[in-house]
This record gives sequence, C-alpha cells and structure tokens, in this order.
Amino acid sequence: DLNMTKPPDAPKDIGKARERVAYLEEVTRWHLFALDLLGTMGDFYGDTRPSRYPSDIFQIACQFIKRLLNFRILAFYAVDESDSSFKLKYCEPAGEQELIQNVVDRQIDGGIFAWALNQNRPIVVNDGEAGAKLIFHVIATRLRLRGMFVGVVSETHTHDHLDLLSMMVHCTAHMLEGASLYDLINEKNHGLEEIVEQRTADLKKQAALLQNEVAERIQTEKKLKERGIRLRTIINSAAD
Repeated sequence: DLNMTKPPDAPKDIGKARERVAYLEEVTRWHLFALDLLGTMGDFYGDTRPSRYPSDIFQIACQFIKRLLNFRILAFYAVDESDSSFKLKYCEPAGEQELIQNVVDRQIDGGIFAWALNQNRPIVVNDGEAGAKLIFHVIATRLRLRGMFVGVVSETHTHDHLDLLSMMVHCTAHMLEGASLYDLINEKNHGLEEIVEQRTADLKKQAALLQNEVAERIQTEKKLKERGIRLRTIINSAAD
C-alpha cells in the first residue's frame, strides 16, 4: 500500500542507528590511531638503539608518548644506583622541573610513589594542589628497576590509552636496559683491550730478550769454534 505510513518509532530507531554508527566510527578511528602508534614503536626502537645516554632515550620516548595523550607535563625519573634514590632526568617543558618535583614529593610523602613502584601498570591519582590527574608508571624490566614515568594530564583518558602508555613505558625500560648492557660490554671490551695491549707489550719484551739471548749464544758458539780451531792447530803442531 503506497499510502502506508512509517511506524511511530521509526525516527527513534534512526536516531539510535546514527548514534551507533557515530560510535563505531569513533572506535574505528581510535583503533586506526592505535595501530599506527604501535607500528611506529618499531621506529622507537630504531631511534633509541644507537643512543647510549638515558636523557636521549627519555627525549625520544617523550615524542611518542605525547601523541597518545595531551600531557601538561612529562617527566622521567631514573634510579641512582649509588644510593638507590630517584633523580629527575628529563622534564618537558623544561621550565616545569620545580613544579613536577613538588608534585612528586607530595606523592612520595603520601606513599603513592612507593605503591606505584610495585605496580606494573599505570597508576592514576588526583592532585588537588596541581588541579590535575597524575599518571605514574614504573620503568622496569623483569630483572631490574630503571625509574619512574610521571605525567600530568587534564583531559580524560580510557583504559585503551593507558594500555598503550604501558607498552611505551615498557619499551623505554628495555631501551634503557639495552643501553646499560652496551656500556657494560663496551667497558669489558675496553678492559680486554688494555689486557691485550699489556700482554702484547710483554710478549714483545720477551721476544727482544730471547733474540738477544740467541744472538749471544751464536756469538759464544762462534768464539768456542774459533778456540777449537786454535786448539787443534796447537795439538797438530805439538810434535814439531
């Protein structure tokens, strides 16, 4: 029947469908962004591999993490192995070092910092004085604690954001571990080079001594041979 009218609830169904389509489009955009970000993590490994300095690794990691969330402040703390304390090694913006240090000191006094060290995941807390949310994530491999990531954010975030952040922080930890192992191997190689140089010098010295000894023996044998000839000459002429 051409005169049939649409059901009364049709506009409501269309509205829900449009909302559903918009939601799916947003999810699709997020997944594409996440895949692109994960794909660039190979570049992260490539960019940090030649570096031996933690400050360079933190700077490169910061560039990747900023793509994930609009952080007001990004900071990386590293463990000082001489006294097991945490030292601020990188902060962006650089002018916010005092602010982030005051924020972290409050969280240390409140026990949040120590608690976050034992959690292998992002820890989100509210800081009333800073008027923002703080994200802590321990920087550690399975065998070694390397430091702590601290971020100050104002915008909302999802579990997907935090999962990607966790992957990037773990990646940073492995880069720091690789740089540390590189330094250790380089130090060992330098020590081996010194040992080889010392052994080479000793061998050269021993070779020179041996060469002198051989020359002396040849000279002695020559003298003995000459004496032998003279003695035979004397003996042969003894009858005369």
